[in-house]
Amino acid sequence: IVFTRAYIESNDSIALNLGKEKKADQLTLTHFKTLAKRADIDWPIIRARLYETIEKARNTWPSLLNDLAMPEAHKKKLKKYWQSLTPDFKIVAD
Repeated sequence: IVFTRAYIESNDSIALNLGKEKKADQLTLTHFKTLAKRADIDWPIIRARLYETIEKARNTWPSLLNDLAMPEAHKKKLKKYWQSLTPDFKIVAD
């Protein structure tokens, strides 16, 4: 997962079309469900991995951000980006 908006603010697309959506801040679990169906992968398997990944991101990324060798301006942009995500993926940071 690479946060490119810190460097290119107009970059709001992901590389892979996920369920007919390329804007990262518009993605929902439904988009991943559509992708799973198109790829003929059982949705419960994908859903379980997504929930694990989302939980880990929410529980670790905000605290790790404080220790990163990243400019404060980029940290602020990343926090703002996390807040712009749909409720399925939103991350809350101080």
